[in-house]
Amino acid sequence: MGYKEETMEVYDRFSDVFDKKFQEYADFIKEKLERASKKFPSKAKIIDIGSGTGNHALFFKQKGFDVLCLDFSDKVLNHCKEKGLNTIKMDFEELNLPEKSFDVVWAYTSLLHIPKKNIEKVIGKIKEILKDKGLFVVSFKEGEGEGFVDFKEGGRRWFSLYTNEEARELLERHFDIIDSWSVCINDKTFLDYVCTNSF
Repeated sequence: MGYKEETMEVYDRFSDVFDKKFQEYADFIKEKLERASKKFPSKAKIIDIGSGTGNHALFFKQKGFDVLCLDFSDKVLNHCKEKGLNTIKMDFEELNLPEKSFDVVWAYTSLLHIPKKNIEKVIGKIKEILKDKGLFVVSFKEGEGEGFVDFKEGGRRWFSLYTNEEARELLERHFDIIDSWSVCINDKTFLDYVCTNSF
């Protein structure tokens, strides 16, 4: 299997484990979710790319936003549906959505599963589906290099790590960065950026 198939197999096999884990993370970063959502337009149409089990999307729905969960795992999307969320099954490396159709693209710790050689294309597609002056919120895992990482429950997932300088250089080729912060979860640092396609 390739990096994509191996990564998806882990999420499929352990979707219940990830639902619990992602809820703990969502609770931990609630302040950051609030900080980001205050920048969203009223009644914003949001797509959560690589939504996982929908923990962030549920937070936004409860805030009154129109949210769509996108993921390539049926098992994690089932968790989204159980939370009353709208879903679409799609590989985010092959986005096929109407141009300028979302106010916000939320991609929290999902694009880190894409090999670095493929990330530029995905960022470009994200820019296309954003409305003018739309917001793109993305989180990368801090570090250097890329490759498979064993999952303690079984299997392995692909991770691409980024330094702050590397992430900013990538994003600034397409967007203006209007806010950023870092979050430490279980001794791992995540670099978060709020970007706008205002140019």
